[in-house]
Amino acid sequence: MMRLHHIGIEVHNLESIVSYYESLHFQVETCLRLPEEKIVFMTRGQTRIELIQTIPASQSGEIHLAWQVECLGDWIGKNQNNNDYHLLEGPIVLDNGWKTAFFQKIEHSEIIELVQC
Repeated sequence: MMRLHHIGIEVHNLESIVSYYESLHFQVETCLRLPEEKIVFMTRGQTRIELIQTIPASQSGEIHLAWQVECLGDWIGKNQNNNDYHLLEGPIVLDNGWKTAFFQKIEHSEIIELVQC
């Protein structure tokens, strides 16, 4: 089974954009700090967004979709034999217990994230 987990948005000023989404009635779910990123997950009902500020901040504004899977290890194993996608990063275990990995389609710049909760 696979379902949408969140939409990730790279932002330039994390504090400012968090305030903006709070004005739209989103609530902070969790905050994470990685060596090169500050991340805030926000929710409103069933909708979850991930706001990402790189350190140093970039202007790229990239967006990615993250799909929740039951077993991340199974998906990584399947994709090792798939020449269309390659593992960019992960698996990583986040402070909140989620396991995550990023894949990129070989001939495109599209990046997808798989998350096991």
